[in-house]
Amino acid sequence: MQSRDGIKSVADINVGTNPNEIDVKGYSVDPKILPSNIVRSRVEGQAVYIDPVTGQAVNGKFTMTPQIDGDRERVASRVAKVMGTKIKGKFELQ
Repeated sequence: MQSRDGIKSVADINVGTNPNEIDVKGYSVDPKILPSNIVRSRVEGQAVYIDPVTGQAVNGKFTMTPQIDGDRERVASRVAKVMGTKIKGKFELQ
């Protein structure tokens, strides 16, 4: 998945009860390090979802679910520098 903010990479996909909504989780790779006020907030934005099976691009809205790191903040920070900030949320097809 890639948005105007450069958030992409889908690690897991679950289809819920709404057929137009997809649960996604992955890592922000551009920029790799997202500010904590964004990661800990509900953020919405227009995004493009790339279907991992067909490669088809679909426009939609991505709503990021707030992420709270526990007491392992230093470990999370080091992982983010290499892999990107861990994110998850819902992608609504339009």
